[in-house]
Amino acid sequence: MDIREAARDVYAAIDRQDWDKLASLTSPDLAVHLGSAGPVGLDERQKSLAEFFVGFPDGLTPSTTMSAVPAAW
Repeated sequence: MDIREAARDVYAAIDRQDWDKLASLTSPDLAVHLGSAGPVGLDERQKSLAEFFVGFPDGLTPSTTMSAVPAAW
């Protein structure tokens, strides 16, 4: 599996709100860096995403842009 495939799988799990699948695709010590906030762990990120989907139940991640990820990444 290349990095683009892995990224698509992660975003697809987020779109399905499949938190178990997301956890299986990521490292337990994952640190997510977003904007000006400090890094957050997977549990905190999942909580944030779940709250997002309460307000935007049909929301999707921009996984269609993943083709822009360089092959050498």
